[in-house]
Amino acid sequence: DTKCSMTSNPASNHVEVRDIARGALWNLLGLTAKLSKVIFLYVVITYYGETTLGLYLLSWSIVDITSKFGMWGFDKNMIRDIARFHTDQSPATNQRIFSIIYFNIGVAFLLSLFVTAIVLFICPWIAMTIFNEVDLVDPLWYLTLTIPFIVFGQVCIAATKGLRIMHYEVLVRQGLEPILLLTGAAICIPFGWGVFSPIFTHLTASIIVAVAAFF
Repeated sequence: DTKCSMTSNPASNHVEVRDIARGALWNLLGLTAKLSKVIFLYVVITYYGETTLGLYLLSWSIVDITSKFGMWGFDKNMIRDIARFHTDQSPATNQRIFSIIYFNIGVAFLLSLFVTAIVLFICPWIAMTIFNEVDLVDPLWYLTLTIPFIVFGQVCIAATKGLRIMHYEVLVRQGLEPILLLTGAAICIPFGWGVFSPIFTHLTASIIVAVAAFF
């Protein structure tokens, strides 16, 4: 027995070290990709101007807050429910997990569409009454269209977190999205679209991220 435990310990330690190294690598990749978001903001303020950056950040702040109403905690509920059943690998349990995933994704997406419709309707009021900024109306309106894709992508990623697969969040949200934002902003520089360059870039990135999160 002692001999068995002695021989099993190195293998166990090797697995732990490998898991730690793998986690550190994913975190490093995520941190590197996050730098793309900083460079993206630098590109916006340098090539599109301070006004464009301000309108973009203000629009994004409003959309980010309102998207939480579309989420309504479905991501956290799904992580909890999947983690509770994931210990059992029976076919019936797997079917139940898929049912949980489909239900939460479907309800969250429908709720996000409802929230999007409300925000689109009150965009002029938000821009001109609350912020007294008429130039905010159009950027906010177009960026609001990202809400369903944001919610859909986050709920899909929550399913992988419930299954204890953590690297998808690093790859998709912390990696792919900032790189897409930077690439899109750089591509749009010659077209002179002003504030709509980062807005359309963010909308396109949100759609791609949602599709990537689903698959």
